[in-house]
Amino acid sequence: MKKITPLVFALFLFVQVAAAQQLTHSASQNIEDGNSLACNFRDIDGNVIYVEQNTFYRHFDLDDFSISSSYDITSIDYGIEQLENAPAGGFPVTVGIYRVNGIFPNGSLTLITEVTENLQDQALTIRNVPIATTIAANDEFVVAISIPSDDPSEGGLGQVKFQIGSNDAGETDHSYLSAPDCSLNNPIPFMDQGRPDLNLVINVNGNGAVAGTGDLDLVGFSYFPNPVKRELRMRADQTITNVAVYNILGQKIRSFAPSDANTSLDLTSLTSGTYMVKAQVNDRVGTFKVVKE
Repeated sequence: MKKITPLVFALFLFVQVAAAQQLTHSASQNIEDGNSLACNFRDIDGNVIYVEQNTFYRHFDLDDFSISSSYDITSIDYGIEQLENAPAGGFPVTVGIYRVNGIFPNGSLTLITEVTENLQDQALTIRNVPIATTIAANDEFVVAISIPSDDPSEGGLGQVKFQIGSNDAGETDHSYLSAPDCSLNNPIPFMDQGRPDLNLVINVNGNGAVAGTGDLDLVGFSYFPNPVKRELRMRADQTITNVAVYNILGQKIRSFAPSDANTSLDLTSLTSGTYMVKAQVNDRVGTFKVVKE
């Protein structure tokens, strides 16, 4: 039986609670085949010969995820649709974390830290890259996945093919790409390239203090299972009077008044992703994160 982990909503009475929290704009973690975009060198028939320099971006604002203090990043996840013909020593892929100067994507970026891995051939995978840094409270940052050109004139072998991992399940902020060899000198949203169906899978894993109420622990409140496929069950020592479900943008998408100490919430129709559930037990209120599979 899982105890409540309170999270933040602006209307609640707040206390600070340390918690692990994943930041993502991805509605799904699925990596789809044939669903990617990159700048490539092609032959006269349009066939891809090798990949050019590409950088893929996700922008994160701690306020959007109800993080009320500094946030300690521990790792980054990113998807790979395809890496083919990597050299024996591996193909370098760099994960960078940047501070935003101005308003992204029009402002400049300052590198905070980066990690480079030399990867072998793979397909439809999600990489987890340990990388440590701290983002200040109420700050924003950018995660960039960068690959070099495999152009033989620039030291490449002229054979490596690379496609970043994505899906068409939806996203809560834009996916971006820059590629100088394709005249994309600044980060451009995928949708501006005519591909709104390409939603990058990039997650940030870490720990921060989130604001919330601890009152529900005092009335024996619990919820399970989490992650949930169909029904989320809730129990308390007193009557559960109201339950509401919010998406990660804070928009209420469902609510009901059970008036019972044992109740369940049917989440079958919701798309896969992370949701916030606000529960009220008589005069006590708390909010917790639920992952819908």
